[in-house]
Amino acid sequence: MEEIFSSYLYNISDSEILAKIKLFSNNYLKEYYRSRIRSHRWSTRMNALYHIFDFQMDELVEECEQLEIKKLTLQEQVQLLKIYSICHKEVFITKLLQCPTTLTEYEYKKVLYRLDPTVLEQLIVRMDDLPLECQYSLIDILGVKREPQYLSFLESCLHNDDAEIRIRTLKAIFEIGIITDLDKYLPFITSQIWEERLMMAKLLGALPISITSSYLQELLEDENWWVRTQAAKSIGRNKDGKIVLQSYINSSNDRYAIEMANQVLGKES
Repeated sequence: MEEIFSSYLYNISDSEILAKIKLFSNNYLKEYYRSRIRSHRWSTRMNALYHIFDFQMDELVEECEQLEIKKLTLQEQVQLLKIYSICHKEVFITKLLQCPTTLTEYEYKKVLYRLDPTVLEQLIVRMDDLPLECQYSLIDILGVKREPQYLSFLESCLHNDDAEIRIRTLKAIFEIGIITDLDKYLPFITSQIWEERLMMAKLLGALPISITSSYLQELLEDENWWVRTQAAKSIGRNKDGKIVLQSYINSSNDRYAIEMANQVLGKES
């Protein structure tokens, strides 16, 4: 049954099938996995924890919590958090904040990726209480989800004192692909941090060239090669981008910007 269920979960995404697997597992596999998470062998315990998460066996949550009295490996802690995130949502955030080990960004992403929207909203409210690595991962996850409902929160993060949070926030907004108020973003065009200017060159590419032309031409003359390249690409991908680039070439004295504009025109011609 374990192999059959795992095959279904790997190949099919269907809420009805998942609900049936959860029901069957809680009714008929509970005692099997209860005995295995009590095993002295780490590999046996971990294998059981993986399947408890996959099959959403919420009736084994108490047994999982009892494991916390032991000295757990990092992998066990991460897997327990994943189980709480879907089977014990009411305590998940508390467990996350009380985790005895600071996880890596990759580990936090594994924990946060399948969060229910309601839990995700609660986590957003507690943003400032989270370890920095978890904050980074949360912003990245919001970008991956591409849900416009998170745009307001992300825009509030643009004022964060941590530059890495601002950069990741700009990336997440770029993934969502919506800018409601350009004025909120304009200060990043002249940022002292080149990654922020780079992200602005990407973001502006999603707007009409009639609005962004002057800003992108400013970024086309940026001192950083990556920023200039992205600005030229963003202009060139626009409907009237070739006309703008050619006009810029004819009027500019910036040889590096002209060279970049010519490269984009050459690639697209």
